[in-house]
Amino acid sequence: MVELILRAVSKTFSAVSEARPVLCDIDLLIPKGEVVAIRGDNGCGKTTLLNMIAGLEIPTAGTIAFDGLHHQQLRIGYVQQDYSSSLLPWYNVVDNVAIPLRLRGIGGAVSRNRAQEFLAALGFRSLPPHAFPHELSGGQKQKVAVARALIHDPHLLLLDEPFANLDAHTGRDLEHVLSRTHEDKHPTILYVSHELDRCIMLADRVLTIHGLPARVVSDFKVTLPRPRCRDVMFSSQYAQMRAQVLAQEETLYGKPT
Repeated sequence: MVELILRAVSKTFSAVSEARPVLCDIDLLIPKGEVVAIRGDNGCGKTTLLNMIAGLEIPTAGTIAFDGLHHQQLRIGYVQQDYSSSLLPWYNVVDNVAIPLRLRGIGGAVSRNRAQEFLAALGFRSLPPHAFPHELSGGQKQKVAVARALIHDPHLLLLDEPFANLDAHTGRDLEHVLSRTHEDKHPTILYVSHELDRCIMLADRVLTIHGLPARVVSDFKVTLPRPRCRDVMFSSQYAQMRAQVLAQEETLYGKPT
């Protein structure tokens, strides 16, 4: 587990003709083992925020710090929004999942065996282990990307629209995998999702970022007890929380009728 601390983080993209500010003064504290969902309209900088935390983008201003581990020890799992292109096309399913193990110096045969065992442990037995990415469906590719992010027991797990383009059954399977992973390993999790029900079912807090440049405009605490089964979705407590989040967002996005 790791605590994530963002202080006055801003990001501006510079073009030939003009500078384009995307994020401004993001202050965020995510305690160890907390699950935080991020919502916001398209293009408001959600992916850019995850990329900066992952180290793929550099903030224009502000600092991003990880408390609890030396940076060299930090393990990050990242499922990017364009998960399909993040898979190596010349590697099959098992070899793609084993990449984090190989990067830690674990040999090919051992890492492949661990990858196959891990896929079975996640319940992904239907994935053809020796198929290549171009032979997989979108949902299968998503499962490979998730397994690859989880196999090295990350301290911090970043997920960018992990449920997008998944059918209902596959989405429930993935929700179960993430819930079980959090219960067993307690990683700190930060994920982006437009699906409010997924946010409430998985998260301890739901953040909304909004504006141009975008800022954190709401921070909603989900008080549903854990572990959460899907039956909780039919409870009055769940309905009340969902309505409260929608009411908050209506003040941002709602239009008078």
